Amino acid sequence: MAVLQPDYVLPLSGMPDLLLHLAQQHMRTTAPHEAPEGLRREHAVSLGDHRLENLKAIAEASTFSCPDCGGVLFELNDKQPVRYRCHTGHAFSLRTLAASQEMVTDAALWTGLRALQEKESILRRLAQSQGAHAPASAQAFLREADKLSEMIAALHNLTMKAPSPADFSAQ
Repeated sequence: MAVLQPDYVLPLSGMPDLLLHLAQQHMRTTAPHEAPEGLRREHAVSLGDHRLENLKAIAEASTFSCPDCGGVLFELNDKQPVRYRCHTGHAFSLRTLAASQEMVTDAALWTGLRALQEKESILRRLAQSQGAHAPASAQAFLREADKLSEMIAALHNLTMKAPSPADFSAQ
């Protein structure tokens, strides 16, 4: 059985000073390394240098759009973890993109549902105001409102059943 000789034996209270000393010694004896070009370009984007050339050098345009600004998302060339950046500087991992997209989609669905409900109400109000002097027009508004009511019920039902990314992370 081989026995290794420790470089240092000291009490726990002495470890911070030793670690600091060793780190400083390493910094004095090691030449600084320049960061890889891809990392420098991504850092430039994060600092506000949103030139498209920076993104094109480190990423490929994806088929996804940024949930924050609607711009094109670029998938970074480093494959793990999968990451995205948009031309305005927003950044996402694949998981945070899914979560952000869920929030945007959820808001859009509920906004659309509310708009359809308002449209149905307006059509019914139009039918009511047209009833006495334009009965045919009033009936057309009511038919359209009834069709819309069916669509609203179906959309509401689907919206309530839509899975969230939390449902997928348990798999």
